[in-house]
Amino acid sequence: MLMERDGVYFVLPRLDHAVTVDMRTISFDIAPQEILTKDSVTIMVDGVVYYRGEVNASRALQKAAAIICENPAALQLRYLQTLTTIAAEKNSTIIFPLPLEILHGFASPK
Repeated sequence: MLMERDGVYFVLPRLDHAVTVDMRTISFDIAPQEILTKDSVTIMVDGVVYYRGEVNASRALQKAAAIICENPAALQLRYLQTLTTIAAEKNSTIIFPLPLEILHGFASPK
């Protein structure tokens, strides 16, 4: 049940679950840092941190990990997609693909 509106909500024990989430924006003072731009100019910048964006990203990674754990072939497909993406870039990266079965020998027994 989404509680996005004001009003009275009934939470039935053992059937419903309510979680309170703090949606306030919190600001912190971050010391200015000196960085070097692409054209070799030194500038001072402040940082901006969005905690809520990090929470969403971690939840997305958690969902992706759950999907990959359900189907071992998904990990192999993702591995091949990554190799294809890297190979399409025009850079000097050298890739040595390893069969994933080799890595299973190094994993600790469960």
